[in-house]
Order: sequence, then structure tokens, then C-alpha cells
Amino acid sequence: MHLYVLGAEEVHGGLALVKADLYGATLAGAGGGGFMLMLTRKPNVGAELKAKILGGVKGAQTFSFHECEVDVDGMQTVRD
Repeated sequence: MHLYVLGAEEVHGGLALVKADLYGATLAGAGGGGFMLMLTRKPNVGAELKAKILGGVKGAQTFSFHECEVDVDGMQTVRD
């Protein structure tokens, strides 16, 4: 098992690979449990972005990738 410590160079390099596909990104967490959240311009492009990052960032094979959706309707309350 290899431990990869990502620095600013890897983070910026990874973002540069997918920048055109994003509205934005942010880093959160720390101490080995951090993550990056990216908001994509188009839906359902997770596999494409994952391939770009895996192919261009050393140590990216240790990443876990998760897709989610933004709920544009928000919470709705129903009264009986």
C-alpha cells in the first residue's frame, strides 16, 4: 500500500484537467479525511471527469469518487 500526500501542485493540476467542465470546486476537511466537492456544468459527467483525474493525477487511484445531485426544489412541506 502506498500513501500519497497531495499538495497544492496535485490539487491544482487535477482541477486544471477538469476546469472547463466545472462551475466551481472547494476543498473541505483535513487530516487525511479531506475531500473535494466539484459542481459540474453538465449532469452525468462523473465517469468522464473521473477518467481525466485518474489519468492525470499521481496517486489518484487512491481516491474515492461519489456522485450526487442538487435538489433544486428544496424541502417541501405538505399540510393535511
